[in-house]
Amino acid sequence: LTFRADVVGQINLSDGSALTFPAIDEARGDGGRDIANNYSLDGVQGRVVGFNLVKVQQGNCSENNPPPGAPDDKVQIGEECTFQIYAGDWFGYRTPGRTLVAVRDIAVIDRLPDGQGYIWSTTTSTSGIENPTLSPLVSAPNEGAVEWTFNKTVAIKQTGHWFRANVATRLLNDPKNTFNALPNGHAEESTNTLTSTFWATFMNDETGEMEPPERIYEETAGFPAKAVRQVKLIVTEPHLTVSKQVCIESPPDRIGLSCSHFTDLAADGDAYDTYIYRLTIENEAASEGFTRAPAYDVTVHDILDASDLAYVRPFSRDGLDNDGDAEMDGADTSGEGEISDNEVKNGMRAELTFSHTHSKALERIDPGAKVDLYYRVDFEDDAAPLQTFVNEVKATYDSLAGPVGNQRRPQRPTGDFAGARAYTSDPDTAVVRMLPVNAKPKTIEKLSITDYIASDDDPASSDTVQGVSIGEEVRFRLTANLPVAQLRDLTITDELPAGLTCIEAPPVDLNVWPYSGAGFRRPNGNPIPPISPICQQDRVTWAFGDVVLTNRKDNADYFEFWVEFIARVKNEAITKDGKDLSNGAPSTIAYVEYIDEGSKRVRHDFGQVKAVVNEPQIDLTQSFSTASADAADILTVTVTAENIGTATAFNPRVLDQLDGHNLTYVGNVGGANPPDQVDTTTFGANQPLFSWRSSDGIVAGSTISFTFDVRVDDIVQPHEILVNALQADWTSLPGRATALNGTGSIGEDGSRLGMRIGALPNAGDALNDYETTAAAQVEVPAPAFDKSDLADTLIPAIGARKVFQVEVPLPEGITHHLFIRDLLDAAGLSYVLENNAAYDITYTFQGIAAINGHPPGEAAFNAFPADGGKGGITWDIGTVATRTENDVNAEVEAVVPLIRIQYFARVNNDTETDNGDTLRNSATLTYDHGESGVPQTMSGDTPAVTVVEPELNLSKSVRNVTPGKSADDPAEGGDLLAYQLVIQNIGTATAFDVNVVDTLPATLQLHGGFAPTAEINGTPVAGFVAAPANAPAG
Repeated sequence: LTFRADVVGQINLSDGSALTFPAIDEARGDGGRDIANNYSLDGVQGRVVGFNLVKVQQGNCSENNPPPGAPDDKVQIGEECTFQIYAGDWFGYRTPGRTLVAVRDIAVIDRLPDGQGYIWSTTTSTSGIENPTLSPLVSAPNEGAVEWTFNKTVAIKQTGHWFRANVATRLLNDPKNTFNALPNGHAEESTNTLTSTFWATFMNDETGEMEPPERIYEETAGFPAKAVRQVKLIVTEPHLTVSKQVCIESPPDRIGLSCSHFTDLAADGDAYDTYIYRLTIENEAASEGFTRAPAYDVTVHDILDASDLAYVRPFSRDGLDNDGDAEMDGADTSGEGEISDNEVKNGMRAELTFSHTHSKALERIDPGAKVDLYYRVDFEDDAAPLQTFVNEVKATYDSLAGPVGNQRRPQRPTGDFAGARAYTSDPDTAVVRMLPVNAKPKTIEKLSITDYIASDDDPASSDTVQGVSIGEEVRFRLTANLPVAQLRDLTITDELPAGLTCIEAPPVDLNVWPYSGAGFRRPNGNPIPPISPICQQDRVTWAFGDVVLTNRKDNADYFEFWVEFIARVKNEAITKDGKDLSNGAPSTIAYVEYIDEGSKRVRHDFGQVKAVVNEPQIDLTQSFSTASADAADILTVTVTAENIGTATAFNPRVLDQLDGHNLTYVGNVGGANPPDQVDTTTFGANQPLFSWRSSDGIVAGSTISFTFDVRVDDIVQPHEILVNALQADWTSLPGRATALNGTGSIGEDGSRLGMRIGALPNAGDALNDYETTAAAQVEVPAPAFDKSDLADTLIPAIGARKVFQVEVPLPEGITHHLFIRDLLDAAGLSYVLENNAAYDITYTFQGIAAINGHPPGEAAFNAFPADGGKGGITWDIGTVATRTENDVNAEVEAVVPLIRIQYFARVNNDTETDNGDTLRNSATLTYDHGESGVPQTMSGDTPAVTVVEPELNLSKSVRNVTPGKSADDPAEGGDLLAYQLVIQNIGTATAFDVNVVDTLPATLQLHGGFAPTAEINGTPVAGFVAAPANAPAG
């Protein structure tokens, strides 16, 4: 309300300070405070009119009382609420300057929101209210604004007049039977706003004229606030969710309501089981911050699977509370529910109905509450594996209790625009799927020879691989877990991998153990005759026809059904070591198959059993006890057979063909694993055959060894390679009787259906290739050759005789074309051989039996050098046969064959041999290579020497020794002269037999009074004869 408006300004001085004089009267009549002198700029006097407009809710609305809270502003679809409307007490009639103030043509409008409908109203008013009229006339239920008009012509000119109305509205089913949709969806606001319009008239006292009427409405300044003329309701709806789950009963613990494992999909049962279905109908507690409304008049509809194989146990004796009212069977006098048709296989599936008409629990479900319903189903044995049974459930309900709740007239039925909203829940399903046929991985039950490799892992995914040998038989088992169900045209097929062949498959009689516990029958109830499988080379088939399983153990999910057959590993080119013989998926085709309820073939693969061909492989080695040997030596041969393959090698044999190799079998068999038999008859005395019992195979990764002795023949030659070549063979199995089949035998050795073998002597067959060889050799040593200077300290002066020696140690045996060439002139200047009576060539023949067939001696040589030989001299010895002995590992050898030659060679006194010349003596030995026949050469050498010669240098001096004279006085007659001779050896050798001759002139004569003396390097010469010959004249 505006009564007066003044605009004032504050006065300041020129310096900006406030005008404070005269004194300020701070207090103002309006309660304000002045801080400076003010002056009025303008003043406006306004017109005044006002009134009150109020809308309030009266009491509680019609449903769900007492309400969950106050005020009762949470309403349900179809619920009615009552409101009081209050308009009037207009004022402003004494506005200054206005002699007349009046209001008229008044309208009070209740604007109902979309989704609310007018039901009824009553009005009261004061005397000043003229002809209140509901205009236009509305009929219930009316959606839209409700308007009252009054005082169309008679103005109200004084205060204290009021208009009152009581109004009932209904929350409409808008949109019709649509959950949670505008305008009336859960948590939506439904707001009633009251408004009013009227005309105000004023007379201006200054002009004395009536001013133009003014319309007062919501946009007029100062209009009553919405808060006092508006009521907000919150729409609430129920929201039922239906959950359907199923539990497989498992006696004795999980029966009836004790069945605890409820699930949306029960896939671990079969037709032998019974099933408890649980239907849970739950009203959501709240949504979008507001509590849900109760759900009323709930009816649950459950439709069973279209297959019509589900039999519902009668409600009257199933021991279950079917309709959630805590009563069961005969105790529930109002009934448990209805089953429309409960006869299986008549083409009409059962439909179940649980209704509020016979269950208190379904009359009303409050927010957050739930109701559980139960029933039991038994499926017919004609159900197929993996057949799926889908049961669908849904619930219908509404927003008001009973037919119309607490509605006043006009009452409308559920589903009507002005009635309760009808709901249908979202459907839910529970699925029962029969257990599938479970084809387990194929297994090996027995092998004819190989050890079974057990594994705790799933055979199909395990890394364990079963090894099998060529010709071996394997008993395979195919296991399928079968549910209690009908299996039409039940067939088991196993297609074997290349390398395996079916040998035997026994008949199957389903009427006896181990199959009788399943209660097999034909669909018409007849028994099933024995089945004879088809056992072809690479395929095994069992055709059982249409069968029905009717029984299994209570504590088992399946009946374990298995068939067996025997297969053999073929002896073919494809079955080599490492060949994959894995059988079953994914390696090969192996499956159990049947026709399901939809006439489709269903195949379940048997997982593979991993198998691989294992073959023995003998690595045969041999060695001699020594690296070299000569005639008559006894050598120990060590033979080692290591199985580097993957399977046991059976019947190992070793053949040694010594003939033609200058070796002779001696025997003396020993070692860690000596053979059980040594055969020197089959191939000959010098071709022994070593063998072991058939049961004594060589396990993969293991080794056997044995020894025997051979003698080196006397005719061996130097460098001869004595080769010992062994051959061996073995088999994949101990024998033909290594079998599992009913005949107790497999095919011929080496045949397609037999075991793999080898041959002695080795045949080199591409298929039966269990053969190997081993060779070892020993070499006859070469002769040795040594050339030596036995007078290496002798001074090589002219005429000196050097003593030389050549030695030829020989291996025991025969040496051909033994030849020695001695180069006396190896340095260019030659010694001279002496071979005479004084200086004869001497020989030593140690351990030599014969030379060229004769007793050893120079005469037996083909040639030997003569006396005076120079340059190259030769000894052509020829063929030498030694004595022999077994000296292997001998500490002292009795026979050490050797030829030794000693001879003299002179430093010759000739014009070619002089001081400083070099002499050297070397020699070569040649003989035949015992293996190739090619001449072999060996050389020997002696150190070079330098020829030495003596060379004498003579000097002579004299001195006068006459008494009284000086040494250098001239000689005169009668003087004594002393002579000194100095002889110096300036050569390189000692001068022997030195003679000094001094020829005196006629004027000199040797003085007898002085004895000549001789010294060598200051030392008197021992034995010197002082009296010279021819004295005194000389």
